[in-house]
Amino acid sequence: MTSPTRLPNVHSLTHILPKGAESGKEFARVVDLLLFQEARRQGRSITLLNDTSGDYRGLDSFEADGKGIGVGYQYKFFSSPLSDDHRTSITAALKKVAAIKKGERPKKWILVTPDDLTNSGRRAGGGDVQWLEDLRTSHARKITIEHYGHTKLISLFLDTPSLCLFYYPELVKEGTRRRRSIQDTRTTYDENLRLLFGRIEFVGMSVLKEEASRRVELEHIYIPVGLVSSQTEAEAETTPRLNPTELLAPGRRAVILGDPGSGKSTLVRFLALCGTSPRLQQRYATAPDARIPLVVTLRRYADELKQHPNLPLFEYLKGLLQADFSLPDIDDDFLNYYLESGQAILLFDGLDELPNSSFRVTVRDRIQTLSNTYPRNTVIVTSRIVGYDPETQFNTEDFLHFRVAKLRFPEIEQFINDWYTVRLESSIERAKNAQDLIRIIKQAGNEAIRDLARNPLLLTIVALVHRIDAVLPDERVVLYQKCTETLLNTWHQSKYRQDEERAKVRIERRNRHRIEAIACWMHRRNTGSREERAIVSFEDLLNFLTNYIESNETNRGIEPAEDQAEEFLDFIRKRAGLIIEAGDGFYSFVHLTFQEYLTATHLITQSEKDGLSSVWKTIGDQIGEPRWHEVIRLLVASLRSDEGQRYLIDQLITAKGTPAKSRDILLTGLLVDGIGPAEEREAEILQRAIEFVRKAKASKDFLDIVGLVRERHERITGAWA
Repeated sequence: MTSPTRLPNVHSLTHILPKGAESGKEFARVVDLLLFQEARRQGRSITLLNDTSGDYRGLDSFEADGKGIGVGYQYKFFSSPLSDDHRTSITAALKKVAAIKKGERPKKWILVTPDDLTNSGRRAGGGDVQWLEDLRTSHARKITIEHYGHTKLISLFLDTPSLCLFYYPELVKEGTRRRRSIQDTRTTYDENLRLLFGRIEFVGMSVLKEEASRRVELEHIYIPVGLVSSQTEAEAETTPRLNPTELLAPGRRAVILGDPGSGKSTLVRFLALCGTSPRLQQRYATAPDARIPLVVTLRRYADELKQHPNLPLFEYLKGLLQADFSLPDIDDDFLNYYLESGQAILLFDGLDELPNSSFRVTVRDRIQTLSNTYPRNTVIVTSRIVGYDPETQFNTEDFLHFRVAKLRFPEIEQFINDWYTVRLESSIERAKNAQDLIRIIKQAGNEAIRDLARNPLLLTIVALVHRIDAVLPDERVVLYQKCTETLLNTWHQSKYRQDEERAKVRIERRNRHRIEAIACWMHRRNTGSREERAIVSFEDLLNFLTNYIESNETNRGIEPAEDQAEEFLDFIRKRAGLIIEAGDGFYSFVHLTFQEYLTATHLITQSEKDGLSSVWKTIGDQIGEPRWHEVIRLLVASLRSDEGQRYLIDQLITAKGTPAKSRDILLTGLLVDGIGPAEEREAEILQRAIEFVRKAKASKDFLDIVGLVRERHERITGAWA
């Protein structure tokens, strides 16, 4: 290598770094990396203070000496000669350091600027060299002052080859050729990255139509989710939200948590592409970013660790890029070029998807080690909320923690408009379909569908079902069926790709029966209002399922029923996501809709043995309970035969000993749902409803039945279209 004294024509960082407001941050990041590598080479430890903490006592980094701060560094991206304002800023920072009490104050303070100081004779009061000497003299009793400028920085660059190759390739052997080769490989990498991650695939959707398998370009349909503090309890429309792109700031480290289907993996795709894709930048107003995005799906890394427990994350990443991107030229030099220069965005997706806590701890520690070995890169980790256990969590002092926010109505509306834009050629048909679905979600009385639509995965199913499978909201039972099947079976299988093909049907049937039984048991225990989900302790839940397995599953295998119950509860909490934690040791269904729908289908399953008369015995006593009304409506809608539906409607009309208002509300609701046997008796049902309204006083029941009658009228007359 060439020595610094033979480099008279090498420009300082003042000329190398891009101009603009970010140049100071870029300079600080470069100096951080140079000092970090120097300290590591010499066996010293240096603490780099991130820019979010601000100016810490006049320091940007420091080295401890066992008794306190030995050396403190302050970076100023000021060219020489220094202006009066620059001198004032430096003096103010020095005063902060000098004001630290003795014993904690750095023994040496090093000012780092991009240029060597000059000593212009024309300036009143002397040049920069004399000015710094005066500072040394005035603070000699408290602190030793030094300066690092261009010459010192170049010497540090020469000792840090990868960083030198990035900023000063002419100082490295064959550096210009090597950097050009890396950049050529990077061009191919970016093209392949867009091919791999540039489309959204609706895999695992329980909608068995060609429509569900179509791939859509990310920039055509993606709705960037917002983030809220992971400590946020109740999330409202007005809850402040963070744009996820803010987490891409150089050196930022963050964990993004979210429920199943909340959009974490798609967000990773977006973050990987938004800096290099002009089309994404245009649509989402993101800035170009020359750093390289590196995406690791952690369950794939875990699969490799099962065979090679000591496989370093760096080596896995290198092999991953060589294989997935068909780039055998990616080697240590390529990765170090970006990692050592802090020019990487590291995206680790799915910490919760690792096999067990031991794997999660191992992988967490390796991510942390990689982050510490290559500082000033951006590091983002995603995980489900359930599965991000205390023993596997990242330190909150090193990693910011956020949670994916639920979609708000404007975001839902934008998705629906985009959805039909990419699916229908006719602008008239696009507008008609989009407006219809938006109206359905927005309309009073469709709170259940609206609540589902706040989850990106479930919103996609809503759109698919609306497009090809059912008339909403009349046939919402089809929607709930597709959502349940997707979460419980098809989405899980497509995501984890477990080898269960031979027993697939049997396992799906078993899983369905178990979750239905849990829902019905929980719904019966719930004595709260219609809007409340049942909440049970894990112990009670485990005991119920254990007893259910022992009593109802004749071919339950060799594992004890309690072990099977615990394994299944772990599956529906951590992977299917149908059950969530609702407090310390207490659980509920993720949506009341699933509790009600699965209760209804459980009662239908039971009727296969004992007939519909047994179902009527169960629900007949519940007619007066508003929290059972949606269950009964879904149950009737789920019956396949008109005869079965007609039998239950007849029972409702003729039932004695139940409040007439409850029967009238239920019957009118079934009419609104478009149930054929209810429509056969429409005149009678509406007459009963009108008579109730005529006699009743203003109340919730009064408003409910008036709303149902109005909704039925609107559907018949088309007033809602």
